[in-house]
Amino acid sequence: MISMDNLNTQWDKENKNTLWHFLFYFIRQHKWKFILLQILCLCWGVDQTVFPLIFGRIIDGITHYQGDRLLAWSVLKYPILSAIGFWVLMDICYRTNGYMFAFLIPRIEASIRMYMFRYVLQHDYKFFTTEFSGKINNRISDMVNSVTRIVQLIMT
Repeated sequence: MISMDNLNTQWDKENKNTLWHFLFYFIRQHKWKFILLQILCLCWGVDQTVFPLIFGRIIDGITHYQGDRLLAWSVLKYPILSAIGFWVLMDICYRTNGYMFAFLIPRIEASIRMYMFRYVLQHDYKFFTTEFSGKINNRISDMVNSVTRIVQLIMT
């Protein structure tokens, strides 16, 4: 993690004045956590694909079974146990995804707030006499909320 003292100077060296560079500057500080988060977000697609296949095998096993009903468990055991195991795995992935969002988003927001606060402090006296403090605060809050929303849209 980058210390807040070096934050402004490092951003100024890499500054490209676009939203994407600004956003990825802060995401890059947590690169591996975001990669894990993206992999966990892909679990939804896997979940939506695999569960119908498993339930199709269960239904096929029931409809094509011709033997004694008491022995049907031998045919249905593996599809049912795989459905239960897959359901548990997907639940773990979804919960880990939620934990990662709850862990990362506040840290990204704090980094952006600190950067913007230091940026505002570099302005001269005239800036503070002509701008309302509430307007400055709203701009900082809007930036943080917008970046948070963009990250959520990218990850989900």
